Amino acid sequence: MKLMVSREVRIKDAFKPFLDTVTVYQEAVSFLIGVAEDHFEEVGMFQSHSAMALVERFVHSTARRQALYPSFDTRFHKLPSYLRRAAIMEAIAAVTLYRKNLAEWEVSDKLNKKPFLKRKRNVMPAFYRDNMFILDKKDGVYMARLKLFRDGDWKWHVFELSQADVRSIEKEFDLSEAKCPVLKKHGHRFTLSFAFETDAELPKKDKKEYSICAVDIGINNAAVCSIMNEDGTVTARRFITFTGEEDRFNRIVNERKKAHSLSKCRTYRLDRFLKNHNENLARLTSSAIVEFASSEGASVIVMEKLSIKGKVKGSKKERLHLWRKKDVAKRVEALAHRKGMRFSTVWAAGTSKYAFDGSGQVKRDKDNWSQCTFSNGKRYNTDLSASYNIGSRFFIRETLKTCPETEASEAKAKVPGLSARATCTLSTYISLLAVRASA
Repeated sequence: MKLMVSREVRIKDAFKPFLDTVTVYQEAVSFLIGVAEDHFEEVGMFQSHSAMALVERFVHSTARRQALYPSFDTRFHKLPSYLRRAAIMEAIAAVTLYRKNLAEWEVSDKLNKKPFLKRKRNVMPAFYRDNMFILDKKDGVYMARLKLFRDGDWKWHVFELSQADVRSIEKEFDLSEAKCPVLKKHGHRFTLSFAFETDAELPKKDKKEYSICAVDIGINNAAVCSIMNEDGTVTARRFITFTGEEDRFNRIVNERKKAHSLSKCRTYRLDRFLKNHNENLARLTSSAIVEFASSEGASVIVMEKLSIKGKVKGSKKERLHLWRKKDVAKRVEALAHRKGMRFSTVWAAGTSKYAFDGSGQVKRDKDNWSQCTFSNGKRYNTDLSASYNIGSRFFIRETLKTCPETEASEAKAKVPGLSARATCTLSTYISLLAVRASA
């Protein structure tokens, strides 16, 4: 399995030299979006490379032909060919996505807003090797030579890279094998994002004995993980929490809430802090999940396929709106593949609602939703019980998938909980194993 991994390297003490280049590139993309939209009937007939060549003929003049839009060469004088073609591909992708969304909106009930084509886009340029980017090493220090737009012309500039970032990359990859870097902006600093291609060998699905890591992510705990064997035995558990980060995040949420109650002004500074802390929490959570699963020898990481629809109410509604559940799942999937583990999702409804022992619905504590009481009076952690149910649903699905249709129908008749995915718990899976053993 081929994987693409990106790593960022900070450019030391450089900010203003990149501003003109980024502005020119974004303006070029905006201009080309208009061209691609006006000629989409012609451009949409070709594959990506042919479509790019067609748009390039529209905007770039040569000694043998005159461009249909000569103002492009006049406005973006001496724009490097590689940067021009990258801007064309960016514009074609934007128009193609817009046309697709518009076609889907036309055949829908049109309750949502009509899609619109955004021309001003926050896109960053890529620097192609040898033509716009050269990596040098002098006296053990890595330097980057970049072709930038300064003082009305495209010139080469030399920048020192963060040696700490370079050493961190060299522990895993060879910088000479990196793809062309992409410029990225973080606050008042710029970084170069390098992409590396790696191979990952995932475990075979027909493996007879394997264990999984069932993960329940939530608001009370960053994540609760359980290692489960194929026979339903839970061999390890872990509560993943980041108390310090959560306290800082909640403090900023409360500050922003108070600021909004006092005035209607926008809180740009607090919004930026929230975004950064939220991304950091997602990064820490996903890394901790994969490290735990890898240390316990799990072959698969199983999570819920979460989605929140409708209006959210309650004291934690703002925290739920900011919850990066899909980002955590995406990061876990990427990290799991790099560690040689598979990733899977299960139906989310009812995992926390029903007790893992089959006693029915649970009653959560009003002041602490992470604790609950089962129908039989048993006290248990809600998130831990949910993780058992998540792992059980994965094993139930894999078991029924490999069963003959007649055997699966008999099992569903003998185990009533299998009739609906929302009621499947650990006890349901144990009953399914007992039915299969007695058959």
